[in-house]
Amino acid sequence: FLIAELVYPGLQVFGVLGILLMIIAIYMAYWQQPYIDFTPYSIVMIIVLVFLSAVLIYSGLEVGRILKLPTPSLRESLIGKHGIARTVVTPRQRGVVLVEGEEWTAYSIDEDIHENEEIVVVDVRGLTLIVRKISE
Repeated sequence: FLIAELVYPGLQVFGVLGILLMIIAIYMAYWQQPYIDFTPYSIVMIIVLVFLSAVLIYSGLEVGRILKLPTPSLRESLIGKHGIARTVVTPRQRGVVLVEGEEWTAYSIDEDIHENEEIVVVDVRGLTLIVRKISE
């Protein structure tokens, strides 16, 4: 079991075994007790606990599934986005552009872009955007 936990750390091997052993221990502790009786109240409590456990397990599995979804990289998320030039941007001189509400350092891909002209991101190199002026 220890090797399995080292390979798959988290609430997988020891967590599941611990829960299973707790259920078995509770069952063995109360199985032959003469003073314990299953009243309607205790049956309702068992049903509620089973339901809540199922909801928690399901939500935990959904969160795990969502966390495993691929997230787009910075490059993928910025290419094709539109923005506005805050300063003059040329192929030789970097400038500042506003894309998605954030200011970025940028170079123009082919022509000079003046302040307040609309741009589109065509590439990302590190933390610098390569932009092109949107033709009217």
